[in-house]
Amino acid sequence: MATIGWAYAQLGQYGPALEHCRRALVLLRRTDDRHGEANTWDSLGYIYDRLGRHRRAVRCYHRALRLFVQIGDRYDEAESLIRLGASRRSSGDRAGAVHTWQRALRILDGLGHPDADCVREQLVRITRGGRHERVTSRRGRPIGRSSTRRRRWDQRPPDAPRRPGST
Repeated sequence: MATIGWAYAQLGQYGPALEHCRRALVLLRRTDDRHGEANTWDSLGYIYDRLGRHRRAVRCYHRALRLFVQIGDRYDEAESLIRLGASRRSSGDRAGAVHTWQRALRILDGLGHPDADCVREQLVRITRGGRHERVTSRRGRPIGRSSTRRRRWDQRPPDAPRRPGST
C-alpha cells in the first residue's frame, strides 16, 4: 500500500496517495515494520510538502527521522533530512533548512556518498543568497525518492526485489 501511495504521489494524485499511505501505516504498525513505517512517514512528508502544507510535512519527516535513527538507517535518514530541509526552506525557515542540510551533509560525508557534493553545493547557494533549487545528484536526478523504485546505493543493486511495505 505504501508503494502504491508513493506511486500516486509521483503522479501528483495526492488524495489517493494520502489514503494509501495512511492505510499502510496501520498495517506496518501491526507488523512492527519500522523501516516500512519510516518510509511511509517520509512519503507523507513529501505529499504534504507538495500540497503546500509545510508544517504538517515537517512533522511527518520528524516521525520518519526518529524511526530511521532507531533502526540505524543512516542513508534514509540523510534523504529525509534533505527533503525536510526543502520543506523548511519552502515555508520560509531558511536557517532551519541550512541546519537540516548540514546534518544531511555530515551523514552523507560519513558514508562517503557522492550526493554529499550536491548537498554541499545547495548549502553554498542558499548561504550566498542564491536561488533555491531542488538538490540533484551528479546525474541530474533529484536526491531522494524520484521514482517508484528507490535504491539504497550501498546495499541493493537496481534490479533487486523490494521488501513489502517499503516505498
